[in-house]
Amino acid sequence: MALKSSPWTFYAQVLSRALNELESACTAAPESPEYKFYRSEAPVVLEEAREALAALKHHVRDLELAQPKSTANPTHH
Repeated sequence: MALKSSPWTFYAQVLSRALNELESACTAAPESPEYKFYRSEAPVVLEEAREALAALKHHVRDLELAQPKSTANPTHH
């Protein structure tokens, strides 16, 4: 039986992968094949990260709008 994951899980994974790839590009030696590969893929990775972040923001906004408005004052710690 296949389990359905939350809609935000996919976008969180995409964003995490994109950030890991960008981190690898930043830490790779400038003349290395790894750096050149990540550099060539950077525009696509950045676009995927933007789309994933926008989807996560939209999902959070939807969750916030679905919450009933509380009349109680927030607790301060």
